Amino acid sequence: MTSKTLAKLSHGGERFFWRLTLVADDFGRFEAEEMVLLARCYPAMLDRVKVKDVRGWLGELVAAALVKLYRVGEKTFGFFMTWAKHQRQRAKESKYPSPASADICRQPLTYTPVVTEDTVVPEDTETTVDTDLRSQPPRAEEAADRWQTAAWPSPEALAHLYNSEGPDNLPAVETLSLKRKEAARRLLRQFPARDWWLEVFAEYKASKFLRGQTPPRDGHASFRADFDWLLQTGKKGTENAVRVHDGVYR
Repeated sequence: MTSKTLAKLSHGGERFFWRLTLVADDFGRFEAEEMVLLARCYPAMLDRVKVKDVRGWLGELVAAALVKLYRVGEKTFGFFMTWAKHQRQRAKESKYPSPASADICRQPLTYTPVVTEDTVVPEDTETTVDTDLRSQPPRAEEAADRWQTAAWPSPEALAHLYNSEGPDNLPAVETLSLKRKEAARRLLRQFPARDWWLEVFAEYKASKFLRGQTPPRDGHASFRADFDWLLQTGKKGTENAVRVHDGVYR
């Protein structure tokens, strides 16, 4: 069978993919710390394979949406996007925490794909499995995929827009509580235009402060401009979404 996704990887990235499948548990999850992956995937090649190699190959898998990373506390974990489609689950419980309640790293800034002359391979390259990433996303992605078809304007559509266009270093929205929906509806009544919200998320990308790239200050050490913060009204009585849109934090 053929896999266009695997064909996009470098030779090293593809070999790392197969080694990583042997490291993952029955739920397709694995500990994604670079030193741990190096030791578990290449125990007999530590003199030849380096941490930077693992970092680059992992970046390839993330960029190709073969795996997704998430954080629980101070640790980083990962899971294969279509594991349930191709593997039989025997264990009743996973060795690792569930990504459903974790901080999902949609596009981790610390991982950069390796670009080499062998990165692009002809699309008819044969592999032993079909890893079509558009089918059967894991539980942590089900809500986001369902919201993709939500009508605009609605809290669900706004949550999907935040997940797809919002800051990469903040957790994705996976649950819409009653309070979140109420706050979202209130803002959408004032600002129903989708383009207005696209401008809001564009301002995130223009602000080091909103992306958490400025040194912490007194009272702001744990500040995160997440979805809940965006829906709130600031101390000065102006909605945070309005302040972001107007470039206050640029």
